[in-house]
Amino acid sequence: EGFGEIDDDADHEEEGDNMDSVLAKLSAMEGMAWDDLFGDDDEEEEEFTSPIDEVDELLYFAESFQALQQSLPADQQPLLASAMQADQQQQLQQLLAHVPQRANEIAQKKALEATAKANGSIPS
Repeated sequence: EGFGEIDDDADHEEEGDNMDSVLAKLSAMEGMAWDDLFGDDDEEEEEFTSPIDEVDELLYFAESFQALQQSLPADQQPLLASAMQADQQQQLQQLLAHVPQRANEIAQKKALEATAKANGSIPS
């Protein structure tokens, strides 16, 4: 070989060694179940709480949608409804009609939790 030339055989041997080590690792893991490798993640996540856990998706959507409607000038508000098909408008109206009931359910649940906490018991 001349000066500055790369030994192609050496490069292929290194690649082969890397591939062999990867295959060996995969073979060692072959008998392991998915839960053996990643099962603990779910248990840790179930115990974790964050401020977003307290946010109800329906109430958040309804408040955001109503804020959008109110922020539009009166002449542009019909454009929002016209962007949806009739069945989508109907679904939206049904969803928004359910908001007061959902807000009431959440308020009752929070009141029960507060009472239970004050009494030192956990609500079911």
